[in-house]
Amino acid sequence: MKIIHVSDVHLGASNRKLSLELQKILKTENAERLRRVFEYAENINADAIIVSGDLFHSKNPTNQHVKFFLDKVKQFGKNVFYVKGNHDEDFLFLGHEIPENLKLFGHDLECFELGEKVAIYGQSNLNLNLPKLASDRFNIMLLHGDIHAKGNDYIDLFECKNKNINYLALGHLHSYEFGKLDDRGVYAYSGCLTGNGFDECGEKGFILLDTDTGIVKFEVLAGRQFAICEADLTNFVSYDDLCDRIKNATRACDKEDFVRVILTGQYSDGQDKYINLLQNHFDISFAYFELIDKSRLKIDKEKLKGEVLSFKAEFLKIVSELQDISEEDKNTICEIGINALRGDDV
Repeated sequence: MKIIHVSDVHLGASNRKLSLELQKILKTENAERLRRVFEYAENINADAIIVSGDLFHSKNPTNQHVKFFLDKVKQFGKNVFYVKGNHDEDFLFLGHEIPENLKLFGHDLECFELGEKVAIYGQSNLNLNLPKLASDRFNIMLLHGDIHAKGNDYIDLFECKNKNINYLALGHLHSYEFGKLDDRGVYAYSGCLTGNGFDECGEKGFILLDTDTGIVKFEVLAGRQFAICEADLTNFVSYDDLCDRIKNATRACDKEDFVRVILTGQYSDGQDKYINLLQNHFDISFAYFELIDKSRLKIDKEKLKGEVLSFKAEFLKIVSELQDISEEDKNTICEIGINALRGDDV
């Protein structure tokens, strides 16, 4: 059997740091990517879709988003299995006609059979007390939580080991992750369908699971991404040189991407980094462009010490005589002070 695993769609999510226009674009594209998942499932004649939580971003999603999902489920025709996530409420579909092929897992462990050889399990409760499942079937378990950080959403993988689970379909983390559960099974996060900030960079998509072969394949959905790039400005000689370095750093980015460039390296006293000009220059190159300056001032202490009647030289002398301060901290103090004396933001 071919089964699609998707999670953390977060329909309706918006990044309020973006303009209202870009927020609207992201919301639209997120729904479009979910439509493409259903289209893909139909094209390959998938036997089922499993959704491991956080289909909607708000605990009170709009009727438009709920109806959009339910219409896709009904059109798909085959079973769609859903376990709620931390963004979902128990009454998520209240007031809507739920298609017969949408199977919802509740608080306690439930099982749905998918043919004679496959069983789909799930529960929203993360206080696991799982029984040993039948060994003669391909067992899929749906859970929504974090296997890494201990907290309210923590899933202890040890409690899932040696339970005859073949595929543990996880939701909550927004990046693809795959690993070995035990001698029999594996676990996987499908990640989110659309990045919504610079903490969700990289390719996004869903998982195609083949229960006959056990093969797990991450399918990438083409489209805009959030990307963080670094451009080293050490020894730059001109504005054009800086432009070339940023272009080189962002060469893998598409014009529709949301791009953050971090300037690194060291610059010399008196050099203009043209931050505002660079920001304006690349604003039109991408859907969103953000420039963050983390470069450091290169301080030639020996040269400055030789200056006569210099505030900078006197400042360096005072800092060098400070007691109980590491050389690293002294260098940081010197950099802040020199920047302040130059009239730069600190």
